[in-house]
Amino acid sequence: MYTEEIALGCDIGGTHITCALINLREKKQVESTFVREHIDAGADADSIIAAWASCMRKSMEGKLPPAYIGIAMPGPFDYEKGISLIKGQDKYEQLYGLNVKELLACELQVPASKIHFNNDAACYLKGEIFAGAAQGHHHVVGLTLGTGLGSSSAKDGVVKDENLWQAPFKESIAEEYLSSRWFTTIYNERVGEKVSGVKDLVERFGDNADVSPIFEEFGRHLGEFVVRYFGNQNPDVLVLGGNIAKAAEYFLATTRKVLLDKGMSLDVKLASLGEQSAMFGAVNLI
Repeated sequence: MYTEEIALGCDIGGTHITCALINLREKKQVESTFVREHIDAGADADSIIAAWASCMRKSMEGKLPPAYIGIAMPGPFDYEKGISLIKGQDKYEQLYGLNVKELLACELQVPASKIHFNNDAACYLKGEIFAGAAQGHHHVVGLTLGTGLGSSSAKDGVVKDENLWQAPFKESIAEEYLSSRWFTTIYNERVGEKVSGVKDLVERFGDNADVSPIFEEFGRHLGEFVVRYFGNQNPDVLVLGGNIAKAAEYFLATTRKVLLDKGMSLDVKLASLGEQSAMFGAVNLI
């Protein structure tokens, strides 16, 4: 027996997974079903699948089985077939070429037909359009900034994955300049110390003169990227999400200045649903 008006929404990131049951009719999260857990993205395939399934079970514990499971997944990924194509990104390497849908279905003991994957950036934007910062906007661009770079856009309600993580940018590709990896690499190069990520740098802000210029440089990169790839599309609003966006107060002013200097009039907002945006988008199968 399945609960037709309830679906399980999941957001898989490079270091974590979040899950919650979503009431499709009322368009809200089912109380006390939100679960967030750390994931070792460098583990073997069996361990990764088991960890994902464990989080999903905790979210569904004590409830009737949901109608289906919607999963927001980073790319590259064959979303229809459920096959991982992620390689060379320091995450989920051991899943490359495997049918993740079938492996997860087996682990959860549910039909594979009840598991649906979609691009995480597209899911995040769907959620924000549905109930977040992008409500009421005609043409929206969404960027998720974290261990990787997610990019999506929506026009007249149609959401698509822009897949710009590997787009040419500066001396490499966009993700090399717009991800957590850039922060840790630059700080190590300039200061000679290793940091765990952006959160670690935020904690050093104000006490370390090397940190502020790094955030400002990131802000310039972000503005230049938006101008280059979306400047001719004239979007109404840019919505930023992901863990790096939590530190927006340290770089967003620089990004806005770059946009204005380049003649791009664009409202920039932070995703308002937090962890929930991708999960809401993941269960929206339309």
